[in-house]
Amino acid sequence: MNLLMIFVFMFFGQSNQQANFNLTVYLSGIEPHKGNLMIGVFNNEEDFLIPGKEFRVKIVKAKEQDEIINFENMPAGKYAISIFQDRNADGKMNKNFIGIPKEIYGFSKNFRPVLSAPKFDDCSFELKQDKVLKIELK
Repeated sequence: MNLLMIFVFMFFGQSNQQANFNLTVYLSGIEPHKGNLMIGVFNNEEDFLIPGKEFRVKIVKAKEQDEIINFENMPAGKYAISIFQDRNADGKMNKNFIGIPKEIYGFSKNFRPVLSAPKFDDCSFELKQDKVLKIELK
C-alpha cells in the first residue's frame, strides 16, 4: 500500500512543477563586427534597467546585421528585454552629456522612449509558452 501511495504522489506531484519555456529573440539593425550585444532580461519593475539586476543576461559578439539569441528554460512570467550594442566593448551604455545614448539600443515590444527611459510595463510581455520576439536596434 505504501508503494502505491509513493507512486501516486510521484505521478501527480510532477504536474505541480512550474513549466519552463524557450524565448527566442531575433535582433536586427546591428552594426556588424563592432563590439558586443548586451542583452538583459528583467522579471520585475524594481530591477528594470539596473545593471547587474537582470534575471538573465547574455553578452554576444556583434557579428552579423541580424542575430538570433535564445534563452532556454525560462519560467512562466512577465518579462521585459533591454538590449544595446556596446560598440567600444567597455561594458556600459555610453551617453552624451545630457544622458542620451550614443550606442544603438532596443527594447521588447520595440518600444522607443521619447524623453525618458522606458518603464517595465512599456516593454513587458507575458511568457506562457515558447515565444519569438523581434527587436530592432536603432
